[in-house]
Amino acid sequence: MKPWCEKYRPMDDAELATDPVAVNELKAVIKKKGIAMIYGNSGTCKTSTVEAIANGGNYEIVEMNASDFRDSESIKNVIGGGLGQQSLFQKEKIILIDEINGISGREDRGGVQALSKLLMNNYYPVIMTAEDPYVSKINVLRKKSKLIEFKPIDSERIVGVLKNICESEKIKYSDESLKIIARRVGGDIRGAINDLQIHAANGILEVSDDSEENEREREGRILEALMLVFKSTKWENFQGAYDNVRVDHKEIMLWLDQNIPYEYRGKELFSAYDALSRADIFNRRIMRWQYWRYLVYVYQLLSSGIALAKNESKKGFVKYKRSSRPLKIWMSNQKNFKRKTISEKVSSIFHTSMKSFIKEDLPYLKLMARHNKLPELKLEPEEIEWLKK
Repeated sequence: MKPWCEKYRPMDDAELATDPVAVNELKAVIKKKGIAMIYGNSGTCKTSTVEAIANGGNYEIVEMNASDFRDSESIKNVIGGGLGQQSLFQKEKIILIDEINGISGREDRGGVQALSKLLMNNYYPVIMTAEDPYVSKINVLRKKSKLIEFKPIDSERIVGVLKNICESEKIKYSDESLKIIARRVGGDIRGAINDLQIHAANGILEVSDDSEENEREREGRILEALMLVFKSTKWENFQGAYDNVRVDHKEIMLWLDQNIPYEYRGKELFSAYDALSRADIFNRRIMRWQYWRYLVYVYQLLSSGIALAKNESKKGFVKYKRSSRPLKIWMSNQKNFKRKTISEKVSSIFHTSMKSFIKEDLPYLKLMARHNKLPELKLEPEEIEWLKK
């Protein structure tokens, strides 16, 4: 059975549930053959909007994923070819580079720098999608682009889309059930459509406000994703369990490490931790070599590897717990990331070490920022905002 999020993908911009202001801004960039970076959470129709505009405007779309290109040579060959070659069908083209956050940021590989140079001579509009446009490694790409934010989809619009699908699929539903689904997904329309398909499998939409333990309610919620992996042995249930969970794979590993013993015993426990350890090996290789294609193996091990460590489906309710000490360390590192990047930039200007700068100079710099007295230090706007806090 075809997923409804694919079956009912918008065919032109008139069918989009996205904020029309963002759509119009994007259409203007495409018309001018400019460069845009569209950003927002998963499920806010970033890619679907570009595809819908291309369909409605009779453009040929050349779509590629940034994580597929690890060095300058591959970017020149693939993206450079798309930017310079005429369409086979004698049509205008749109170059769509999906998930630009996944592009290699290492200087020795030169991926970002190569793409930046190619964008200086683009003959077609270039659209990049990102969840976070302010990641430091894509600064140079962001500065060349018009930033367009795709906000979470309004719940009323989500309800409208779900209602149309129900009527098309002849599903019996209530408005209240549709509203419950729309509220839960936090603006993620893809997650809402997936939820609808799951709950209406028998032709009747059955969902209640207190059905938190349902195995397939996973979008945006780490607890539901863990339930899918720990409870089920069916591939179609746990495959892609983390797709719409808004934490990265390293935090998922911490959650799993904490909760595996609550579900598994004996050989199952050994097999589950073996899968988790292999995922950690691939994660370390990613960190060391910046080879992000290994992320596929990480997620497979964290879902299929751990789910298939058991012999049969697990029953009963288990209250999963957040990992205490390791997660606190990780969150502390995330919290202090801005401090570290600012210190790396500014300590050399102050002719001091990072350690001395943080201890002796940073408090004064923060005070100056709060009074708008900062000297020119080539800091990004978000770094200045951090200093003001």
